Amino acid sequence: MEQGQAPREYYRDENGVHPFFGIIWHEVGAAGEPAFENSWANVGGDYNPCAFGLDVEGKLHLKGRVAGGMANTAMYTLPASFRSGKTQLFAVVTEPDYGQLSVGSDGAVKLVT
Repeated sequence: MEQGQAPREYYRDENGVHPFFGIIWHEVGAAGEPAFENSWANVGGDYNPCAFGLDVEGKLHLKGRVAGGMANTAMYTLPASFRSGKTQLFAVVTEPDYGQLSVGSDGAVKLVT
């Protein structure tokens, strides 16, 4: 973190209020956040909801488990401030096999085959 950069959030514990420099998660489908697309949705239950966030170094993090959509269709689209300008591919576990998650330069997040 650059010197003088303000924290994005604060948390409170028994010792007072402290700056939080971690990831602020944005849940897909929540009010004011990107919507699910193409029939994709959270699995629910014990699984984290689908969310994305930037760490203090500007690296994108994704979490959650989704289902219901078709491969090669956008699950959701990241806001412009979360896009890298290049398409990135990540290995992911899918049922019944493995797959690739594509985060496109246009912000589209897809399971690709």
